[in-house]
This record gives sequence, C-alpha cells and structure tokens, in this order.
Amino acid sequence: MTTSVGYVIYDTQEYAIYGAGATVDEAWEQVMDECERPLDTNGALVDDDAWYSMFTVSCASQALLDLVEAEGGAIAWCLVDGVVCAPSEGRSA
Repeated sequence: MTTSVGYVIYDTQEYAIYGAGATVDEAWEQVMDECERPLDTNGALVDDDAWYSMFTVSCASQALLDLVEAEGGAIAWCLVDGVVCAPSEGRSA
C-alpha cells in the first residue's frame, strides 16, 4: 500500500502540479503565490468557487513531493491506491 504524507494541487486537465506540501493549506499557499487568478468574461477576477474548481487536491507520496521540490510541477505522475505518486512508484498493469 502506498502511504500519503502530504498533498498536491494540480489543474483539472492534469497538466501540472501547482502546489505541494505537508498540509492542504501549505499546498494552497503555493497555488495562491504562483498562479494568477484568471479574469471572467467581464474582465473581473473569477470568484472563489470558479477559482477553486480549476484545481484538484489529492494526497501525495513522499517520493512525489520530493520530485516536485527538485523538478517543479511540470512532471509526470501516477495514481496508486488513491495516492498521487512519482512514476517510479507506479505498478505495471
């Protein structure tokens, strides 16, 4: 079984991880610091519900958190036992 030790936040299209940390709050702090909130069709910043719906929060393994710290969030990852993991932790089918 894969162990979760923290959290990652990635966009719903699964292009990149934008926040990682030991707690959900720590991961969201990274998202808020590193991502600009987009504008709505009227040119105003999108509201909180729209902003948060652009991301997915998941449990993460230590290996993935280490990989994000070393290489940033534009990396491959996999899901094992409900935990987002580094590719090296994946199981072959």
